[in-house]
Amino acid sequence: MYLLFITRIYTDLPPTGDEPEYLRITESIIQDQDIDIGNNTGYLHDYSRVEKFIGDNKQQRLLERRGGKLPLHNIGLSMLMVPAYMLGGRLGVMIFMYLIAITAVCNLALFAREMTGEDFPSAAVAFAVGITAPVFFYAYEIYPGTAALLIQVYIVRKLCAGERATTLELLIAGLGLAFLPWLHYRYVFLWPALFAAMYFIMKNRSPRAYLTMAAPVVASLVVLLIFQKEVFGSFALFEVERGNMAHSPVGVAGLLFDQEFGLLAYAPYYLLAPVGIVLMAKRRPRELALIVFIFLFHFLQYSLHSRWWGDWSPFGRRF
Repeated sequence: MYLLFITRIYTDLPPTGDEPEYLRITESIIQDQDIDIGNNTGYLHDYSRVEKFIGDNKQQRLLERRGGKLPLHNIGLSMLMVPAYMLGGRLGVMIFMYLIAITAVCNLALFAREMTGEDFPSAAVAFAVGITAPVFFYAYEIYPGTAALLIQVYIVRKLCAGERATTLELLIAGLGLAFLPWLHYRYVFLWPALFAAMYFIMKNRSPRAYLTMAAPVVASLVVLLIFQKEVFGSFALFEVERGNMAHSPVGVAGLLFDQEFGLLAYAPYYLLAPVGIVLMAKRRPRELALIVFIFLFHFLQYSLHSRWWGDWSPFGRRF
């Protein structure tokens, strides 16, 4: 049923927002083996339709770098999309994004099952997440938040598994952590924060876990710096939105309670979170601390922006 819905969206609506740029990067990687998207115009017209809402020539302003037209956005998502794009174009990519979202929800169900030992409540939680914001509304949209969601749920699962996590599972988690900044540069901040959380919160972690997860991260940072220098001529990594601490109180309230864009307006079951917090505080205090830490890491970043709703869409789009 949802795949039919995706097909209808594909037929009736062009890509919107930043989706055309991600598609153009993928197209450039396949056709030209580079990321200069100046000659990849398959989705340029669709992108220009968005400009009339923005009020300036965003496409040209953002892409003129070192004499070429290089993308504003990170290339990680576009790299992931290459096989799907080659097989089915934009529709193939939309289905691919949907499959990533479904895998993330399944991992969430497994995580709940591992924490509680209960089948039905775990399935109910995953079902609730799957039919509300952010997953249901944006599973098919071409944004890096979907892949980032899957990676982070898997990382948290393996950290909370303690010594039960195998070396291979920790390596996969480390590779996912290393890949996150290729989806969006703000995840570079997650690296030191997560390793600090492993030390102070998950105190039973072994040196094997640190080494297995840190090695891919260090390698990724080196490659990322070289990439930035060679392509953009600078080691500066962060082209991110600038926030304002003064916006945080308004941002937090809006993210939660705004009647049009608030998370609780789209997924009111989050009101039950205090119940889960009380139960986990007694049974799984370390795991609870890690989950709260990851949540605050993202939520407080979003609250810094006066336009916290994220381009005319519910909070859920950002995952």
